[in-house]
Amino acid sequence: MTEPNLKITLDFTGVDQPALRAAFRKAIRDHAVTVLSPADPSPIAVPGVPRIGLSAKASEYKTWHDDKLPGADFGRVFSAPGEGLPSWSSLAVKGLTARGINVWASAKDRASAVSYTRMFDGIPAGVDLTFTHHHEPIADGVDPDDYLAEYKLIREVADDHPNRDRIHIFPVLEAHAMRFKDLDWRSYTAVDNRTGAQYADGIAFDSYWREDLDYEAPESLIGMPVLAASEFGYGRWRLAELGATTTRKGRALWFREVVDAAGAAGCEAIGLWCSRKTIKVKGKPVELDYRPVDEQTLAAWRALLDLNQQRPA
Repeated sequence: MTEPNLKITLDFTGVDQPALRAAFRKAIRDHAVTVLSPADPSPIAVPGVPRIGLSAKASEYKTWHDDKLPGADFGRVFSAPGEGLPSWSSLAVKGLTARGINVWASAKDRASAVSYTRMFDGIPAGVDLTFTHHHEPIADGVDPDDYLAEYKLIREVADDHPNRDRIHIFPVLEAHAMRFKDLDWRSYTAVDNRTGAQYADGIAFDSYWREDLDYEAPESLIGMPVLAASEFGYGRWRLAELGATTTRKGRALWFREVVDAAGAAGCEAIGLWCSRKTIKVKGKPVELDYRPVDEQTLAAWRALLDLNQQRPA
């Protein structure tokens, strides 16, 4: 007898009734305890207290990491197509490791076993490396077989490396595309759907308060990541990027709500997206600023970064 293929779609857009939100949060928390707890718990996970990181541009490290938001657990570093793997000697990486900040590196290119070995060899003392091959692969149309093969290679190299306890392999999917676009995100989990073999240590998601919503309920935002991690048997999951632009009213409180809900559901790490970019809307440039440039959001982020002090040394 085969198990039925059950697909559940949840849409809590606009829902803000306290009783319903509290009930859903409890359901997610209970689900995380019974389904997402791995047999061998993550050595860096503390229930209810996610590691809080900060994703800022290297040119703004002094502004954010030193002056306004010290205490980040990790920082993100990106290599664009054609740039290969991140280098430990690059200004962006050295700027993090010199501050004792763990590195979460993302690279779009495929690489050889020798290149991955060299990258793992270079992990500085006192920091961990999280590595993501081709973050947000869905919209880029990455070939699923090539994607899986790359994660298989990365896992094989990592498992044979003496720094394995400081290497964390996490694919990163875009939660918006998973929720609202007709795309096969299940092909990009670093899990072989034919054998069930896992080639990553956990799974992560880029999650944003959508610009077309007056409010994005935290329970709605994290619902897909929780269910996706459960479906593919990952006991560890993260929010690689958590962002909301300055146009989102009440975002300071929203950040605290999301971290609280995600932590209760077993999320082990959350990266606050501290950046800005310009897009075109109807042919006109529009700047999206995700940085905590207002005092309320800055205070909220400082309080969240203080959570890192609650973790054991």
